[in-house]
Amino acid sequence: MNEVNYRDCMKTALEGGKPENVVPLWEIHFHCWDQVAGREIVIGRKFKALSTSDQAKAIETNAQLMAEAAESLHFAAITIPDGFWETAPGTPSYYWLPSEARYKLAEQLYRLVGGRIMIIASVGGVMGMPDPADYVDFCYKLIDAPDEVDVIAQQRYINGIETAKKMRDVGVEAVYSAGDLADNHGPFFKPEYMKRFVLPYLQRWASEIKNMGLFAILHTDGMINPILEDLITSGIHALPIGPYLKAVSATPVSLESRRKNRPVAGS
Repeated sequence: MNEVNYRDCMKTALEGGKPENVVPLWEIHFHCWDQVAGREIVIGRKFKALSTSDQAKAIETNAQLMAEAAESLHFAAITIPDGFWETAPGTPSYYWLPSEARYKLAEQLYRLVGGRIMIIASVGGVMGMPDPADYVDFCYKLIDAPDEVDVIAQQRYINGIETAKKMRDVGVEAVYSAGDLADNHGPFFKPEYMKRFVLPYLQRWASEIKNMGLFAILHTDGMINPILEDLITSGIHALPIGPYLKAVSATPVSLESRRKNRPVAGS
């Protein structure tokens, strides 16, 4: 029996096919590397506090333990930690690394498992709901200063494309833009706002990502039923979805398979 290539199974699923060997397993954010590998992964504030030389060592160690853990769990893909983000104002998340460290980690992971496990990275590119600290101000801008929101959306798109190019050059094969478009009650943006500030940029982003030879994934939480068809037809390859989406299996959905009216295994 030939050894299973989990990366190829992931690729087939994202392309809308049905993997012949196994269901490809991927965690968009996996926080248990330490427990699986039996060694500490150094990220977030701990990583930032290290000297330059110790950061280089930490990146090498992180790559090794992530590769070992992913292979032991039969992961089809590994997501590198995000860039800096907050879980609450002034409270950084656990799973993040500075930008340059992210590129170096992706490069080392590709050297270790490239061709066997897909490397995936968050790059941004599409505007979602504002952070809590900016929530009220952003809502006023939607009404009082929509041109300023256009600028925000445009810059988010430009930054996302630039980051995706850098990730591609270090071995990343799939990228995602994570920005919640809804909460558990429904979409945050009114239809007219979706058509102006979100969907055009999502379509451009997906097209440009594909032109780079990468897979384009959008991640959003919330009950997105009212905008699901718009997301499906935007050109993205897949949409990891959560429990608030009604009447749809809460698994990553390959949009190519949805268009062909057949299911595809997710994780």
